[in-house]
Amino acid sequence: MVMLDVRNLKVYFQILKGTVKAVDGVSFTLDHGQTMGLVGESGCGKTTTAFAVTQLLPGNGRIVGGEIEFEDKLVAHGDIALEVHEALKGENWLANVRAAVDRVGKELEKHKADPEMTGEFHALIDMDLPVLEQLKAILGQPGSEIESDDLKKKLGKVVNRLVKGGAGIRRHKRRQRMADKELRAIRWWKVSMIFQSAMNAFNPVYRIGDQICEALLVHKDRFQLFRCGKCRVNLPEGTEKKSPKGTVCPTCGSKVTHRDMTKKEAREKTLKLFDMVGIDRSRIDGYPHEFSGGMRQRSMIAMALACGPKLLIADEPTTALDVIMQDRILAEIRDLQRTLGIAMIVITHDISVVAEVAEKIGIMYAGKLFEYGSIADIFEKPGNPYTLGLMGAFPSIKGARKKLKSIPGSPPDLMKPPTGCSFNPRCPFTKDICKQAEPPTVKVAPDHWSYCHFANEVYAGKLREVA
Repeated sequence: MVMLDVRNLKVYFQILKGTVKAVDGVSFTLDHGQTMGLVGESGCGKTTTAFAVTQLLPGNGRIVGGEIEFEDKLVAHGDIALEVHEALKGENWLANVRAAVDRVGKELEKHKADPEMTGEFHALIDMDLPVLEQLKAILGQPGSEIESDDLKKKLGKVVNRLVKGGAGIRRHKRRQRMADKELRAIRWWKVSMIFQSAMNAFNPVYRIGDQICEALLVHKDRFQLFRCGKCRVNLPEGTEKKSPKGTVCPTCGSKVTHRDMTKKEAREKTLKLFDMVGIDRSRIDGYPHEFSGGMRQRSMIAMALACGPKLLIADEPTTALDVIMQDRILAEIRDLQRTLGIAMIVITHDISVVAEVAEKIGIMYAGKLFEYGSIADIFEKPGNPYTLGLMGAFPSIKGARKKLKSIPGSPPDLMKPPTGCSFNPRCPFTKDICKQAEPPTVKVAPDHWSYCHFANEVYAGKLREVA
């Protein structure tokens, strides 16, 4: 069963020089208990994708398009006005605007009919519907099949007043407040994150134990804890009994009432978490600077697991650790994931890390998902030149000894990516079509997709020799 469904996600950042398309049309799914790896060079959009799922984007970041659903509930929804505004800046703007309007129209119809849709997201949809209707009306006029300056001005007039200046800022903040209200109930309770640098993730002036307790106490009313009014005692976690009457006290048999977690219980749970990740209990009152790199990373893991989440996002969990500590941390994450049965997304630029812990893999480049599928299939038969390049730069301890080959050049500027395929300046198989048109996402095998004009040829082995 699908737990996380990310569809056509677009996350852009506004900076003084323009718009950075950090994530541009990413789609993937994750099942309950499954582990997925997101791999790619630095700056390709891996962490931004994770921050979009948890709604932890910085102030200048916007979810421009697409949707994210967690357990069949909408948790993030793009802004049609902003998506059209950005589409009007690029090439083939009319085709992109039509595609966005058609897609969002179908999404809004589906959500409008959903009886379980929360009030906050209903309000978000109500904000987008009038904009969508105006855009449809303009695109339905005679002559709107051809790109023209007049058509561009009409479309721009509808969206510019909603996204520019003070009105645009107020609208964005309103949308953010509504979405954040819903996400607070999920964030850290159902979805948690191991941040990239544990030293920077922890507040340096608070004890680590207190910071983990705080994560617990934020959700203190959500734990299954009870109090017996007759005995006048708080029942320890898990000691209540079920009966035909409901939940009852194990001592007197009276019905019990739900209660919040206490500070004492939060501290005791934190000690148990320390035991789970292999940190001595005596270090609970230590400060971040008093912990080694490996201990800080394990403390971050303990904090992420505090509320028993269903999805854990591990962002570069082995960064800045030595090889031995990397292996220990990966082993602990893998063991905890299997023991607790949680789903996990592992973000890294080291493809060997994903090979060790994941069942499926997504390979990102320049904000796009270049290849996606089961890890066994992609390692055995890659379907994308970029994947071939990554694997060619990684040594094998089992295969024949061969000279490693790096990918020439550098990742593109995401403000001004190359036309066509963004990998074409570095790809050894580049043809004219690669420079002229964006490639399609091709299904090369069951549950295996590749973003390439020649995906089938690469998958079949006809284009395998990396120059």
